Amino acid sequence: MKRSRSRALLLLLPLLPAPASAWAADVPAPESVLGFAVGADAKLADWELMQRYFRALDEASARVAVEVIGQSTEGRPILLAAISSAENLARRDALRQALRQLADPRAVSAAQAERLIAETPVALFVGCAQHATEIGATQMALRLAHRLATEETPEMERIRREVVLLLVPSMNPDGHQMVCDWYAAQLGTPFEGGRMPWLYHKYVGHDNNRDWAMITQAESRHISRVLYQEWLPQIVIDVHQMGSNGARMFIPPYYDPINPNIDPLIDHELTLLCAQMRLDLSAAGLKGVISNALFDEWLLGYFTSVPSRHNMVSLLIELASVNVASPVFLRQRELRGSSGSENARRANFPEPWEGGWWRLEDIVDYEETALLSALSLAARSRDLFLRNFHSLAAKQVEAGRSEPPFAFLVPARQEDRATAWKMLAALMRGGVEVHEAAQVFSADGVEYPAGTRVVLMAQPYRAHAKDLLEQQVYPDLRSGPDGALERPYDVTGWTLPLLMGVDCVEVVHPFTAELRPLARGEEPPPGEIADLTPESRHLLIERTQNDAFRLVNRVLARGGLVRVLDDEGAGAKRTFPAGTFLLPLEGEGDPLLEEVRGLGLSACALAEDPWPGYELQKPARLGLYQPWTASMDEGWTRWVLEQSEFPYRSLHDAEIRAGGLRERYDVIVLPDLEGASIIRGVSPGGLPKPYTGGIGEEGVFALRDFARDGGTLVALDSSCPFLIEALELPLRRVPPGEKDGKRFLCPGSILRCNFDTEDPLAYGMQQAAPVMFTDSTVMEEKTPKRKKDEEQEDEQPARPEFVGRYPRMNPLMSGWIENDEVIRGKGALVEAEFGSGRAVLIGFRCQFRAQAHGTFRILFNAILSAAQEPEPPAGK
Repeated sequence: MKRSRSRALLLLLPLLPAPASAWAADVPAPESVLGFAVGADAKLADWELMQRYFRALDEASARVAVEVIGQSTEGRPILLAAISSAENLARRDALRQALRQLADPRAVSAAQAERLIAETPVALFVGCAQHATEIGATQMALRLAHRLATEETPEMERIRREVVLLLVPSMNPDGHQMVCDWYAAQLGTPFEGGRMPWLYHKYVGHDNNRDWAMITQAESRHISRVLYQEWLPQIVIDVHQMGSNGARMFIPPYYDPINPNIDPLIDHELTLLCAQMRLDLSAAGLKGVISNALFDEWLLGYFTSVPSRHNMVSLLIELASVNVASPVFLRQRELRGSSGSENARRANFPEPWEGGWWRLEDIVDYEETALLSALSLAARSRDLFLRNFHSLAAKQVEAGRSEPPFAFLVPARQEDRATAWKMLAALMRGGVEVHEAAQVFSADGVEYPAGTRVVLMAQPYRAHAKDLLEQQVYPDLRSGPDGALERPYDVTGWTLPLLMGVDCVEVVHPFTAELRPLARGEEPPPGEIADLTPESRHLLIERTQNDAFRLVNRVLARGGLVRVLDDEGAGAKRTFPAGTFLLPLEGEGDPLLEEVRGLGLSACALAEDPWPGYELQKPARLGLYQPWTASMDEGWTRWVLEQSEFPYRSLHDAEIRAGGLRERYDVIVLPDLEGASIIRGVSPGGLPKPYTGGIGEEGVFALRDFARDGGTLVALDSSCPFLIEALELPLRRVPPGEKDGKRFLCPGSILRCNFDTEDPLAYGMQQAAPVMFTDSTVMEEKTPKRKKDEEQEDEQPARPEFVGRYPRMNPLMSGWIENDEVIRGKGALVEAEFGSGRAVLIGFRCQFRAQAHGTFRILFNAILSAAQEPEPPAGK
């Protein structure tokens, strides 16, 4: 490929040699700070170098304003570079205010809106490399910023005048630094450009691009604040990379299905923008661009899917990867189109790339060309994008006023008040308006008390709120009457009230109520303590509340005593179920009361002596298996455990292989991993030797010894079949294949599950509750084989207990399922004894992406039960 094209990228941009100007004279070029050209083979600007360059650009040019919008998970600054004319940047506050007014048609008249459209530049946001190994965009950002700050062509002048570019050069600076460090350490070795043995985000790795609706991570929170509260851009572009041997670049449109909450006008604008990109890429001689392939438009949770529910045109672009910064050579016969098809010309792939060397500079060139194309179209069509942004918001407000649903209600009385507030807080982080009823009101013939939270649909971000709160119905898309389902790119259902166990009511008729708006960042309401008197000596807290476990962990960490009721009991004015926590209390002045209130818990004080139960005298010694295959589920599990303040240690292959685990652990949790991955890990040659090999057969025997000696093994979803086989349990996985000629399929949906709530594993659960099922593990009993070896007689497994089963009816609650008869009545949560210990098999995603709050407590129960000590006999 010709290297000269990087300065002659677009027909629409007459990028002749730019005349010298005062603007360019003192602005450093990237190579003057980096010491190498952007995109050079085997060269990367790490986060320190990137910060140094953007700060130098900020100091040297009035056309660039760099600010820190927050700290990353590990404390690095996240940068936002606003690039525009000096005049625009000098009035940034006024521009932000104007865009906020255009975003809310209730705040301005039609005449005011037209004046704002005439006077305001369009805001275009570009986010680079949230997936840190897809590193090309971070390097491209350096060159793009310099060009926009210095080039003096008429087209560049128009872009700066009519557009404010909001550029985040790395959406994941922690991962960026990890990748740079690992790449530098492996340069010149057989592992150059290869994978890392850990996630490129402390907790979530690749799933950082599934966090934009729940907004749990630091990076998601800071960038969402910029998008939905501060700048409110009209166009959002997310820059990624994909595999090496397919198309060179993906640009939307996406393939079916389209989420029904996305307004058609957004898709029309998307088509316009992407058609211009494809045109300009072709004009610049950049081939291999594919569309209408690879990615659908269904899931709410991607970085690009959430803005489309906020009246913004949002698009994903993906570039073929190199080996981080090392070039790859691809022969034509090695190349593929979409979904493994031949690398041949098609309607959605008109100019296949012929093969050859593919370099980091190629990625930079393609990305820069596409983004300059988008900036140029935005500049030429500024009023179109601003007017549509405003009219889309007005359309959402009107839809909320004129058609159902008119609102979603979240009653103040919830089994888990704190989790209900967390759901509302996630909505508010995404810009959704939430109100609270000041007085009693009626909706759909039902009376609701003051304090009920109300999410009105007559608001600009109606689509986002509706998509999060309603139940999803995935369309049955097939190639023909007998064709297979068009599988989704990700999950099909994500209804937050179901996942989080929150009571939420859809209102289908108009109603009136006196409401007050809740402020974003408003503190949650304090907890409530019933029957508190000076004589109170105990607090009762039910396990229906996730943060009850957080409180228990705090008490145990400071050496306090926690009791667990092992049977239903009556105290004061109500009955408490088995599993309720009982904490000692020193009257009305005990600091424990403030902790209860601060966590938003509901508790009941008790004066009389408690009835028999169990004691938790210390935290369970918890090990969480962390493979060198960089498991996102392991990362999410760490996040969930830390948020609930469970102490744990990460447990690696070598420690498991060494054995003696019972000396150090009471509980070992295996995240959602296939058995082959647990045993074999990364193949030899895939990583340096310390990171290859898995736990091996010796690790399997070490886990058997751990359970036999009294330890608890907890398997999550895909690790269940591994544990069944490793312990030779009398269970089998229900095959996902055919039954009576029917094929079962459920690629990411919320299903109903029935629980035995008298079993300690299901304490705090409803008898019928939603669970997240992602091609998950379904179990049924099988006749065990008797061991002939008398020495292994103590390992003969007892009959397993089925604590959770799918109902004998269609279990679907949100999403999609095919041939559900296959799993009806089958096991979802199973406990099996093994020697003196046990295995807990959780066949669904109980902590799914930190969204499934409603089933967190199943994992928590499994951990805490390993710390329980029986009540000593009376008189001893």
